[in-house]
Amino acid sequence: MVRLMGRGVLVGVFAVIGLMVLGSPASAITWGTIDTTHPNVGAILIVRADGSVGEFCSGTLVSARVFLTAGHCTDALTAFAIPATRLRIGFGPNLFAEGAVRLAVSGYQSHPDYNWGPTSNPHDLGVIILQDAVEGVTLGTPAPTATWTTLPRRENSSRRRSSTSGMATTKTSS
Repeated sequence: MVRLMGRGVLVGVFAVIGLMVLGSPASAITWGTIDTTHPNVGAILIVRADGSVGEFCSGTLVSARVFLTAGHCTDALTAFAIPATRLRIGFGPNLFAEGAVRLAVSGYQSHPDYNWGPTSNPHDLGVIILQDAVEGVTLGTPAPTATWTTLPRRENSSRRRSSTSGMATTKTSS
């Protein structure tokens, strides 16, 4: 029952996100700033019946055919029976531009121990398998399994250093 209620909330969240991104350019974002230094960060796109695409989740290309994402993303794809043939992976500053590169997907899988729930899940991992190998993109390196205290310290500081990148929409007011 909790799993079904969680999916209902998930549907609502994705509906709101869908309304927010409708027509907005999407690009890699790090710390709230458009990021052109992580070309391996991309977005999972869902191809609609009319051929248009919508952004779904983000991830990182970690090998020539493997795109690492969150398990809750691949779990939702499974829950809504979205076939791999309706998915694309996009990279670049504007995923919705005319002629934007959208890579075909052959399959996806959530971590076998992933379980949707209200708490943090160390198995919140999923992979998207690309139909063809990607060339010419620097691959991302997943962070090693660590705790906050094992992350490297910033120079001359007691603060720890980490970075998170993802895809997001940007909006400018006119």
